[in-house]
Amino acid sequence: MRTEAKNEFEKEFWKLLINSVFGKCMENVRTRTSIKLVSSGKKANKLMAKTNFKDRTIYSKNLMAIHQHKETIKFDKAIYVGSAILDVSKTFIEIHKSQPGFFKDELKSIILKEFVSLRPKLYAYKTIDDTVEKKAKGVKKYIIKNHMKFIDYIEILNAFINHRSVEKKQSHRNMNFIQSNKHVVHSKTMNKLVLSANDDKRYIMNDGINTLAYGHYKLTK
Repeated sequence: MRTEAKNEFEKEFWKLLINSVFGKCMENVRTRTSIKLVSSGKKANKLMAKTNFKDRTIYSKNLMAIHQHKETIKFDKAIYVGSAILDVSKTFIEIHKSQPGFFKDELKSIILKEFVSLRPKLYAYKTIDDTVEKKAKGVKKYIIKNHMKFIDYIEILNAFINHRSVEKKQSHRNMNFIQSNKHVVHSKTMNKLVLSANDDKRYIMNDGINTLAYGHYKLTK
């Protein structure tokens, strides 16, 4: 159904429908918190004196939220199902590794002209008709569209390969966003790191391109 989606909403809907099953099966119920709102000092002191007290948030002179660890935990999540989903997907990838026809055609047979990848979920590519697609996880869409160019990805990669200064290996942009703090909405601007070739999930070789998984036998030599 997701492959037949005609707009972004339908695509995200089917993606969430699939991922939420896995996510709820793997949910850690131990991290849940009980929150109680109190308006009197006596009640607040009584709750904070309990052994399951975790934290408190003061909203005003007459309102406080008491965060408590759950007194009882019900283990009703099928963690074994989530684990099986993960194992089956990884096994499927390993079985069909390097086999033609099993790699998803993201461009629907449109010829890829250029591609630059800095690290997972941070890449850009250009097709034969000069259409440019840029991806950067955690960065607002308007920043990617209006304030990041294809050449920026290339320059960051070249700076990393040629072992230039840290400033050349990274790129920042001012990003505006709305944030709620204690139920009070604020408009903020943050100077966010948007481009960096430093992949901390893999060991990067001296050529700045090839990587090895941490624990690889070659890294012990």
